[in-house]
Amino acid sequence: MNMQTAVKARKSVTDSITLEYNKDNPMAKMTLDYIINLGVFQVRRKNAIDLALDDVRNGRVHRVANPKNILNIFPLLLSSKF
Repeated sequence: MNMQTAVKARKSVTDSITLEYNKDNPMAKMTLDYIINLGVFQVRRKNAIDLALDDVRNGRVHRVANPKNILNIFPLLLSSKF
């Protein structure tokens, strides 16, 4: 095996999975704990900055030009779109 082949062998492809589950369901929690403890998967939890950036990307952050316009944003905040 030459050096070029060795470098290609180390290249790996990763994919990500997002799971949603009921945190009150003990079977779901035990199943996730079991899968994570196998050591095959890597768990990445988002920090506050990543969550805030997701809010910006998804349009959940609104700017108001001046205090008089703040009343115009309340209907948007209270709607189901937010």
